Amino acid sequence: MNIKCSYCGNFGPCKEPDCHVKSNNDKGIYSTHHCTVAGGTSSGKTYYIIVLLQELIKIKTIKIGEYKLTFSFINDKEKDKFIEHRNNLRLGIINPTVQQTGVEPYALHIHALNTMSGKETRKNICFYNTAGELFQSIDNTKKNISLDIRESQCCIYMIDPEEDKELSALIPENKKGKKQHNENCILEDLANKWMDINNWNHINNPIAICINKFDLVHDSIIPKKIENQVYIDIKPNHKISWNDIDTISTLLERNIIDKQTILYDVNSISEKFKSKKYFATAPIGHNDDEKIQLSSKGVLTPFFWLLKSIDLIN
Repeated sequence: MNIKCSYCGNFGPCKEPDCHVKSNNDKGIYSTHHCTVAGGTSSGKTYYIIVLLQELIKIKTIKIGEYKLTFSFINDKEKDKFIEHRNNLRLGIINPTVQQTGVEPYALHIHALNTMSGKETRKNICFYNTAGELFQSIDNTKKNISLDIRESQCCIYMIDPEEDKELSALIPENKKGKKQHNENCILEDLANKWMDINNWNHINNPIAICINKFDLVHDSIIPKKIENQVYIDIKPNHKISWNDIDTISTLLERNIIDKQTILYDVNSISEKFKSKKYFATAPIGHNDDEKIQLSSKGVLTPFFWLLKSIDLIN
């Protein structure tokens, strides 16, 4: 059963990828950047987006390089949806919209002030939470995921260590779940569909590849002396070191090549994605009285790297 879009009235994925951004936009009509968030089933996409939005709204304003960035929801409807989904996640309830319609959009407004020139820029950014079932289903089609991929300027891809036989072997027994290993190469499938839809030979759009739930495996992958540095957290009044991001990305890539077996062919992905970085993320904190406390490690960094990569900041 498909869910009716409350914005455009269509059942299933909307005909226009940003219809919910264009409708009832209290901030005015501004150009929209689209970001696909993809990964396998239960890889943590929804948790990541909700915690990312929570952190951005919580810090509200942050200075990155020459830019002072302010974040807000585009309207009360988006804010109410976020609050509902966040509260559901705290209770362990997953919103069914993604599984039933394929895509769940979340929209945010960004006000960027260049502190050197005084120039102001306003943008909307739309995150598409793309169901892993679309890639893992045998009968999935290009049509199912064409809306968000075709429009996306960037992508956040979530790797779940529990999906890979070799990576899951690194998880301590007391932290292991019951998840089955994924035999499908979802990132390869995403890349091929992205190139096919746009008739590209390769993808210039940047992709942030996040090793999600990294707290499950960091003891086995990262040297003890730098384990606290692998999560690059961004805080107000704290200068971002893009060089540190490059260093950690290289470290993670080397360890993925050495350890993972079936998630994807690293060399093939390097040929298809010309702009990529690896990140360690852990959006979820701990369980407390059966309620999930949403906290984060490294969640903001992929987002700000993507903003830099699509020239929204420098």
